[in-house]
Amino acid sequence: MAESTVFIDKIRNVCFLQEVLDNFNEETVSKIDDFLHDENMEKSQLSQFFRALNASAICRPHNIQIYIGILETYIDKLKFFFNKSEIISLFRHDILLLALYKYDLLDLSFLIPRWRFRVESFYFFYPEIECNCKFPFQDLLHCHQDSKYEKQLHLKDYQDKRFKNYHHSTICKFIVEDDIENFQSFISETNFSLDSILPKSIFERFPHFLKNEFSLIEYAAFHSSLKIFKFLWMQQITNFSSFDDLLALSIAGGNLEIFHLVEAEVRKLNTNLNTFNVDNNENLKMFLNLPFKQICLLLKLAIYYHQNEIACYIIDNSDVDATFIDEGDVNHQRYNILNYLFHYCMKNYNVTFLKYLLENYNISDILSNVRTRTPLIYACKYGHSDIVSILLYDLNVDVNAFEDYDESIYYPLHYTTKYSHFEVLETLIKHKSIYYNPIDEDGVTPFLDCCRRCDFLIFRFFMDNLDKFDPQIISSTECNGLHYASLAHNIDIINYFISHQFYDINARDSQGWTAVLCGCEEDYPNQLEIFVNANADLNIPNHRGMTCFMKCVLYKCSNSLNYLLSLPSIDFNTVNSDGDTIFHSVMKYSVDMSLIKYLLENYSSRFNLNIEDKEGVFFNYSSYYFRLCQRKKS
Repeated sequence: MAESTVFIDKIRNVCFLQEVLDNFNEETVSKIDDFLHDENMEKSQLSQFFRALNASAICRPHNIQIYIGILETYIDKLKFFFNKSEIISLFRHDILLLALYKYDLLDLSFLIPRWRFRVESFYFFYPEIECNCKFPFQDLLHCHQDSKYEKQLHLKDYQDKRFKNYHHSTICKFIVEDDIENFQSFISETNFSLDSILPKSIFERFPHFLKNEFSLIEYAAFHSSLKIFKFLWMQQITNFSSFDDLLALSIAGGNLEIFHLVEAEVRKLNTNLNTFNVDNNENLKMFLNLPFKQICLLLKLAIYYHQNEIACYIIDNSDVDATFIDEGDVNHQRYNILNYLFHYCMKNYNVTFLKYLLENYNISDILSNVRTRTPLIYACKYGHSDIVSILLYDLNVDVNAFEDYDESIYYPLHYTTKYSHFEVLETLIKHKSIYYNPIDEDGVTPFLDCCRRCDFLIFRFFMDNLDKFDPQIISSTECNGLHYASLAHNIDIINYFISHQFYDINARDSQGWTAVLCGCEEDYPNQLEIFVNANADLNIPNHRGMTCFMKCVLYKCSNSLNYLLSLPSIDFNTVNSDGDTIFHSVMKYSVDMSLIKYLLENYSSRFNLNIEDKEGVFFNYSSYYFRLCQRKKS
C-alpha cells in the first residue's frame, strides 16, 4: 500500500486538473487560472496541465473550441517554458497541433510523423504541406491518394471546418448539437433517409469516423446526442455493423442512458453465450458474457475517452481476478483484466482512473507486465514524463527493463526516441543506472533510431551528449546514422552529417548499400543533389549490382531520374549480378514500362543496347515493343 500512496500523492494535482477540464463549466476557468498563476509554478506542473488539456480535447470532442481558447490564453507560458520538441510530445490532437502551428510554436518538420504514414493527417494538414513542404509534394500526394478525402479539400470553408471537429455534412452538425427540431426538419425537407450511410470525413478526429463509413445512430451514440439517438432507436434503425460496435461507440460517447439502452439489447443477444469461460468455471462473472478480449476493448475505449463511471461499471460486473490467455501473446501467458489497465490509462493520460485503481486494487496487478512490456515502457511510449519520473525515482523500477516480445527487443530509451518525447528523454538520461547505447534485435541503438525518425531537435540532443551516446556504433547490418537518415529522408540530419564529415559518405552496409542508394526507393531529387554536392559516388552498386540509376528506374522515381540524367558522371550501362542492364531488369520484373519508353525515345544514344545478360540475351526495342503490346492485351 505504501507504493500506492506514493503514486496517488504524486498524481493528485493532475487528477484535479483532469476532472476540471473533462467536466468543463463556468467555475472551471477560475480554477485553471488560479492553478496557472501560481508564482511558484514549475515546468513539470505546466507539462501536466497541457497533457491533461490534450487528453480532454480527445475525449470531449464537443468542447474543442473551449480547449483551443484555453490553449490560446496560455500560449505565452507554453512559449516561455517549452521548446518545439517538448511541445510536440505534449500534444497529439491534430486540431491543437494546427493551432500551435498557426502560432508558430511548431515547424512543419515536427508534424511530419503525423502525416507521413497517416493519410488522414496528411489531408488534414494539406494546405500547410502544399505551401511549405520541402519534399516533392506531388509524389507525397500520389503516395497518400484518397479520392474521398481529396474531394473534401475543395469544400467551402475548408480551413474553418478543420477546427470544428465533426463531419462536414449538415445533418451531422444537428446530431453533434443534439438539435432534434432541426434534425427532423432537415429529414422532412430533404427526404433524407434515416438509414443513410455517411462517408468518412477528414474533419473528424475520431478514428472510426475518419476511416470508415457510418450510420446516423452510430454518430449519435458517439456524440452523446440522447434526443436524436432515442428518436432513431424508436424508429428501429439497425443499419449499423453490430450491437457490439454500437455498444463500443456508446461507451466512448459516455451518455449513460444511451449506454444502458444498448447494453440491455446486447444482454438479450448474449444470454446463452459462454465464450469467455476458458477456465471451466461456471460461476465466472464477465460483463454481458463477452469474451475477455472484447471486454478489454470496451475498457480500453472507456478509459481512453475518460468515461470512468462506465469503466468502473464494467469492472464491477466482471471477475477481474480471473485469468485468461491473451490470443496475441506468443508466450501464452495468462493475464487478468487489471493487468491491462495501466496501459489503457497511459494511452490517453487518464490519471483519474489510475488513481481509482490504486485506491481499490493491488498495485502489483496494475503495474504488472503485459507481453513483457513494463509500465515504464508504456509511460515512455506515450510521453508522460511525470509518470516516468514517479516510476524511476519514487518506485525505483528498473530503467533498463526491456520489452522482449515476438523476437523484438525494445528498451525505454528506444520508445522515447521513436516517439520523439523530449521531456522523457531528459528524465531517463539523468538516471544513474541507464544504458545509453542499448541495442534492439537489429543492433539499432537509440541514436541510430533517432536518425531514421524526423525530429531534428531530438537528434541535436543526442549530438550534444556524445559523452553518453556513441554515434559510431553500427547496426547488425552495418548501417550507420547516415544510412538511416537517408532511408528516412531526414534532410536536416543528412545535411548535418555531411557538413560535419561525420561518416565516410560512400560507406557500404553488409549488403553493399551506400547511404545515397538507401534513399532511392522514393522520389527525393533534392536529397540526391545533397549527396552529389558532397562528392558521393552514385555509381557504387550494392552486392547485387543495383545502382542509384537502376533503383530510380525500377521504383519509378521520375523526378530523381530526370536529375540523374542531367549528370555526366552517371553510368547508365551498369549490369547487376545477373548480368542485367536496367532494360533487362524492367523486361523481367516491371509492369509499367513508361519510363523505359521515355528513356529510349529521349536518351537512346547514352545506352549500350548490345549488352548480353548471363544467358546471352540482349535487349532490343522490337522485343520490348512486342512485350509491351502483349501486356496491354492481357
